[in-house]
Amino acid sequence: MHQVKTKTAENCYTRKQSTAVLTWDRALVENKSILQKICILFGAVALYFCAPAKAEAIPGLNDHWHFFCSPSSKVSTKFLAKMKVKSESGGVKGAVAKLNYACLLHLYEVNKHEATIEKWQTAGGKGAQPQLNHQMSLGVLKQAVATLASLNKGKKKDPTALYYYGYALAIAGDVETVNRLDELMTEFPTAKQTADAPLVLGEFYFDNKDPQKAFREYATALKSKNQLVKLYTRYKQSWINYAVGVGSKDQNKKKKAITDLVAVSKAAEAKKGKLYKKLSEIIKVDLMALLADFGNLDEARRILSAIGAKDVYAKLVEQMAYARLNAGDPKGAYSLFQIAAKEDPLRPEAPAISTNLVRLAGQMNDVGLVAANLKLMVKTYMVDKKWRSIQKAPLLKKSDADLEALLYEFSTIIDRQGRETANPQFLASAQQLYELFIKTFPKSTKIVELQYYIAQIQVQNKQYLKGASLLYTLLKNNPKFPQAKEASEMMVTAAQVVIDNDKTAYKVEEPGTPLSPQKIPTNRKIYSECLELFLKFQPKNPMAPTMDFTVASIYYDYGHFDKAIKSYNMYIRRFPTGEFAKPAAARVLLYHQRQFDDEGLEKAKANFLAMPAFRADPEMMATIKAMSSIDKKGKDSKVAGKKTKKVKKAKEAEAEEEAEEEAEDVVSENEEADEAIEASSPEEESSEE
Repeated sequence: MHQVKTKTAENCYTRKQSTAVLTWDRALVENKSILQKICILFGAVALYFCAPAKAEAIPGLNDHWHFFCSPSSKVSTKFLAKMKVKSESGGVKGAVAKLNYACLLHLYEVNKHEATIEKWQTAGGKGAQPQLNHQMSLGVLKQAVATLASLNKGKKKDPTALYYYGYALAIAGDVETVNRLDELMTEFPTAKQTADAPLVLGEFYFDNKDPQKAFREYATALKSKNQLVKLYTRYKQSWINYAVGVGSKDQNKKKKAITDLVAVSKAAEAKKGKLYKKLSEIIKVDLMALLADFGNLDEARRILSAIGAKDVYAKLVEQMAYARLNAGDPKGAYSLFQIAAKEDPLRPEAPAISTNLVRLAGQMNDVGLVAANLKLMVKTYMVDKKWRSIQKAPLLKKSDADLEALLYEFSTIIDRQGRETANPQFLASAQQLYELFIKTFPKSTKIVELQYYIAQIQVQNKQYLKGASLLYTLLKNNPKFPQAKEASEMMVTAAQVVIDNDKTAYKVEEPGTPLSPQKIPTNRKIYSECLELFLKFQPKNPMAPTMDFTVASIYYDYGHFDKAIKSYNMYIRRFPTGEFAKPAAARVLLYHQRQFDDEGLEKAKANFLAMPAFRADPEMMATIKAMSSIDKKGKDSKVAGKKTKKVKKAKEAEAEEEAEEEAEDVVSENEEADEAIEASSPEEESSEE
């Protein structure tokens, strides 16, 4: 069966990662400190790992603009136009505005890309996945770098221009940023901007996979009097320590790094202000990645509870499940996905978790578990209203489409395996899932196909009557079904087996004698209907003559003479030299004779005598001549019988009418007697008298 698709560090994080350079937002123009700019618009400095962390995979900076860019921030075209005007002004302010404009452009590009991705996913992910286009923002960034470079030429330097020049170079990932910021710290040691330089350098080294230099610059930044700067640098140092623990496979170092992150999160949570809260939230998200890699579920729950992050526990367990999956432990992953599904069943991501459970059960070749999970998914995400009532329409549409595809995929896989191995359990499960699909998605284009598969299973399981009936209904309602030829052959074969195995002793009048149409037994009725329908799909089949005659004979035996005689005559016209032409003609003649139908008999005789095949057959000519005259005595007897029956009915009706009149007379006489008795009786005296 299909395997679960594992997530990697590149695709497991829900927040989008761009491949440009870092950016910031309007905080830059508002003259906030560097840390404030970082925290206000921090997107995902610490990437969300699903696979085990590696030293070279620590959160980056200049590869992504997310460091200063919040994916949730919205940038309107009106605000962009305003910032563009500011970016066209001269001097240091204009250069800084140009840098900020580049950053906002990139944020706009990211948001636009996310909207495109969402539409693509809603449409079922057809075609190539849309890619982020950041050429516009990169072009403006290059202009900002050039403008700031020109402002730093000459003997007279501006610390603000020099700082932002180094800053812009860091955004662009240019190693020259180190020289410019070193120059700032050397020539302007007391400038306000100099205090933020170590943090920028630390981020630059961090992003360029040089943790030692990054740690050194962060240590310098720790001397800042700004508590936010201190907490942020401690946070980044914890990441570096964790990466070192991963590289050395030292679980204690990894655990200590996690403990440090918890401490920073608590400290930030204790402070007032949006920036502290933002930092605390980021650390909680990062902790999930690290705890998932660490692998201790109980420890993870304890830590998350300690920092007030119980709500993200389900997400954490999910990431731990992916970690187990990447480590080649499908059973361990299955158990964790089960916990994640039960922990928070109303999450928007819940169907994806349930899908993983189905795929893992298939990977472990546990058909019963696959079927159970699929049934639970239908109940949870289609039948019950709890999950659906709190989700948005696009997600519901995508979830329904995904579940429909998943149910079809695994029901057909189980069916195929059941046929190949002749496994009755597999076939039974496949049929149940097919029936569940049809009930759940009645408007699906796959309904007819699955009905065909159900009929195949029924025939294979020797449920011939059910299989034949289902195929009959399917073909009658869907004459253009692609597998109509194969389906019609299976239908007739199954119906024939039903007849062959039917040992019922039916009480049938002599063929051609019933005075009115009799009820045809179910098995024979379905058999005749299947034969008739088969002939519509395959009129030139070698067995067509036999089938035609058989259908007509069933109608003839049970008194459905209109259909029977019509079918016999059609057979004779199509196959005048056929095996059953003479018996068919004999029955037609016999019918007209028994019905005392002079006109019909003479007409049938004339038609048959005009046929060369019959005229050349002495036996057939003898049959026709033997029925050349009507039995006058029999006809008179039949007419007399009808008159007698009519007279008898009239007499019975007259007798009933007389009996009713006599009854009325008796009632009348009784009433008169009662009145006379009542009149002759004395009135009762009162008790007082």
